[in-house]
Amino acid sequence: MSMRLAFSLLLILFLETAKGQAYPSKPIRLVVPFAPGGSSSLVARLMAAEMEKGLGKQIVIENKPGGGGNIAMQEVARADPDGYTLIIGHVGSLAVNPYMYERLPYDVDRDFAAVSLLAIVPAIFVVHVDVPAKDLREFVALAKSKPGQINYGSAGNGSAGHLAMEYLKQATGMDLQHDSETIDDLSALAWVHDELRRSLEGAHKAMRRYLKEAETAAASDIDAVDPAVLRGARAQLHQGVGALELVGLPTAAQVLRACENALGRLSGRPIKLDAAAVETIERASFALLDYLARLLAQKPVSPLAMFPQYRAVQQLAGAARAHPADLWTHEWQWRAIAADVD
Repeated sequence: MSMRLAFSLLLILFLETAKGQAYPSKPIRLVVPFAPGGSSSLVARLMAAEMEKGLGKQIVIENKPGGGGNIAMQEVARADPDGYTLIIGHVGSLAVNPYMYERLPYDVDRDFAAVSLLAIVPAIFVVHVDVPAKDLREFVALAKSKPGQINYGSAGNGSAGHLAMEYLKQATGMDLQHDSETIDDLSALAWVHDELRRSLEGAHKAMRRYLKEAETAAASDIDAVDPAVLRGARAQLHQGVGALELVGLPTAAQVLRACENALGRLSGRPIKLDAAAVETIERASFALLDYLARLLAQKPVSPLAMFPQYRAVQQLAGAARAHPADLWTHEWQWRAIAADVD
């Protein structure tokens, strides 16, 4: 919250006290934007126990992981500013994510007000017991002997662990690969899969509705068909892109963004959307849902499995090219091959 909204909160509490309803008059919800068992949950539970002693009301802790904290931050930002919904802040969700994501469903400065610093938590670097390195010096030597061949995981893109490892890479000269497409938090993935399925169903119904209305309209009166239904379908696809980006699935978001761009291009005047184009977009959507379902089931799957459908929607969108490298999860760059010289 801004300073103005913070003052409004204090005023509401004063009025409630004047009416004999001292704060708090009901349990307080404390949201933890990460999975249970982590440092944030530990801090929240320790703090909640002491708060309950001082306030005399229950503190209900709710873990809501996903998207580097963005999912929980969005929900709390939309909650009533009455002092009964709190969230554990984090350097990632408060300071890093606003610069890592193109768009966020909340504004740190406008939607939140800091209450207190709770803890400073160190970052710990661990490896599997079978890794042939006994300390950091040996691991750096191992990584330098295998540039680009060792992967590391973190809580997600832009997380404190991710940034700490990138800093360590720069300081030591190691070449490690961040596995940004791996989601250990299956609850966040399940949420995205469910949200995306609903968004895609809405988009598909809207496109089919437009085709039906256009088919029944006279050829000379096709412009009379309201294109607003297509704008609604595109908005549904756009929401899905945002959800995929929030949980760190950039290649999946790339596929859905291609569908959004294709629909946007075909929805311009004169509208060129036809049944074949709708089927192409739907096939890409179904391939995307199948990809997420396999991730959720923890089955082996590669985003390259979606390339045929991605290429088809890219053609609809008028893209100059579509290459499998667009869906690779690791960084890459084009390199010109020098011509043979006699």
